[in-house]
Amino acid sequence: MKGFTIRKKQLGLAMIMATLKGSAKAVKILLNNGADANATTVGSGVKALLVAATAGHTEVGRLLLENGADPNVKDTDTDFTPLMIAAAKGHDYFIKMLLDNGADIDLQTRDGYSALMVAAASGNRTTVRLLIKRGANINLRTKREWSAVTYAKKHEYSEIVWALKEAGAEE
Repeated sequence: MKGFTIRKKQLGLAMIMATLKGSAKAVKILLNNGADANATTVGSGVKALLVAATAGHTEVGRLLLENGADPNVKDTDTDFTPLMIAAAKGHDYFIKMLLDNGADIDLQTRDGYSALMVAAASGNRTTVRLLIKRGANINLRTKREWSAVTYAKKHEYSEIVWALKEAGAEE
């Protein structure tokens, strides 16, 4: 990068900041200058792809995935993957991109939550339909034995309950 020098250990923080801002141009420059697509912040362990999923920055996510970012990386605190985060936020384009790049649609957290459960609990109807269409296991259970139907019922999302049951989900 002309005009200044950035140390290798600063690239992770710079990558996270560029991702947070949604600057595909800055992310591309950083990647072209040695930044790791699986960059983390010092101390917290937050990964760039998790940040992109949270904000729905699809172009940044695409660049990260094209440069080796792990589509199934888990947040160190929540154990959520980028797919789960995007499902919670209803970022359907981001979800499609993740699935097209190897994200495991049925990966579960240590407590058993899946992207479909998170989408159902968040009330994201289109996301629930998308995940069903893409082959999500509609009958996965958490450690508490809750399913996507359970979460949709708890939050009184009748359209989601209906969509899940129409797809064959069990109570």
